[in-house]
Amino acid sequence: NKDWKGLIKTGESFINQHLEKADIEGKKSRVQIRLLEYKYENIIKGILTRKAVYDEALLDGDLTKQIYFDVSQNGLGENNLIYAATVLGDLENRRNEKIEHYYALLLEEPEAHLHPQRQNTFFNYLNTLGHFDVQIFITSHSPTLTSKSNLDNLIVFQRVGENITALNLRDSELNEIDKQYLERFLDVTKSQLLFARGVILVEGISEALLLPVFACILDPNFDLDKNGIEIININGVSFSPFARLFNSVSPNKRLSSKCSILTDGDQHRYNGNLCPRVLKLQELKPNSETNLEIFLALNTFEHELITQSEANANLIKRVYEELHIRTTLLNGEDLNARSIEFLEKLDQNKDKAIFSQHLAEILATDPEARESFSVPEYIKSAIQWALTGENA
Repeated sequence: NKDWKGLIKTGESFINQHLEKADIEGKKSRVQIRLLEYKYENIIKGILTRKAVYDEALLDGDLTKQIYFDVSQNGLGENNLIYAATVLGDLENRRNEKIEHYYALLLEEPEAHLHPQRQNTFFNYLNTLGHFDVQIFITSHSPTLTSKSNLDNLIVFQRVGENITALNLRDSELNEIDKQYLERFLDVTKSQLLFARGVILVEGISEALLLPVFACILDPNFDLDKNGIEIININGVSFSPFARLFNSVSPNKRLSSKCSILTDGDQHRYNGNLCPRVLKLQELKPNSETNLEIFLALNTFEHELITQSEANANLIKRVYEELHIRTTLLNGEDLNARSIEFLEKLDQNKDKAIFSQHLAEILATDPEARESFSVPEYIKSAIQWALTGENA
C-alpha cells in the first residue's frame, strides 16, 4: 500500500541524500530500494537494495531497459559508504523524532577500501554534521584523515611494551601558534609521525634521502621502514611545533615514541659558536626525561659527510663528477678545503637533492662504496635514539 511505498521512498531518500554528500562530485552513488515480489519467502528476505547501471537520460524514458547491480556486486569501499549513509539516515530520523537523548556514531577505520579522494569527501562530510547533535568517534590508521582533522580532536594511542598510552593532543604542550602551524603543514606525509614507532626530524631533502641508507650501513637491523621509523622533512628549521609533541617532562603530555632532531650548528658562520637558532632550539629540551633529543652537525650536513674521512670525500667527489662531467673537484688530505669547494658547487648548481639521490643509489647498490663509507657520529646517534631510545 502507499504507506509502505512512502516509507521505502523516504528511506531511499535519506540514504541517497547522505551518500551524495559523502562521496566525490559526479560519482552518482545512488541506490534504489524496493519490495521484493509478494511471495512469502521474499517478504522474509526483507528489502532489496540495488544500484542503477545506466543514467536515466540514456534510456529515452524507457525504464524497462534499466539494469541493476545488487550491492553485493559493489566494491567494499562503496558498500561501506552506502552502509554509513544508511546509518546516518537512521540517526537523522531518530534525532528528528527525539527518540533518545544522546547519540553517538562509532566508525572503525572508515578509510578501509576507499581511495584518498573518497576518504577526503567522506570525512569532510562527517565534519559538517554538527547540526545532528551526534558525537562521532573514529578509529583510523589513515594519515589522510589525520591530516584533515582538528588537532584538538585527536587522541593518539601507542603501545609501549605491554601497555597502551593515550595522548589527547588538546592536553599536549602545543600552544595555539604551534597548532595553527601544524594544521597547515601536517600533510599526509608529515602526519605519519603520529603513527610511527620513532621519528627523525630533518631540515631538507638531502637528509631525508640519505638517512635510510646510512641506517642500513650502520647495522642491517637498523632498517628504518622495518622498524617503523618515520623521517619527517620539515623543509626548513621550524622544528619547535613538532618538537613540542615529544618534549614534555610529563608522560601524559607527550607522544610515547622517541624523536631525534637532526640539524646544522652552522658554527662556521658564527666564529666557532653555535648559531642563535640552535641555542633557542636547545631550550626545547629541559632535561633528559623527555622523548626528544637534538643532534647537531658542527657546521652543515654535507660538510660533516665530506670531512668524516678521506674515503667519504673521494666517494662524494666521484659521485658529483659523474653528475657533472665537466667538473673536477679537489683531491688531497685537506678535507676542510675540499668541503668548502664542494659546498660552493652545490650552492651554485642548486643540486643538493639530485646529488643526494645519486649518492644514496651508489651506497645502496655498490658494496665496496658502502663498506668504505663512514657515517658521522651525530647521525649515528640520531638514528639510534629514534630506534632504541638510547644514546650511542
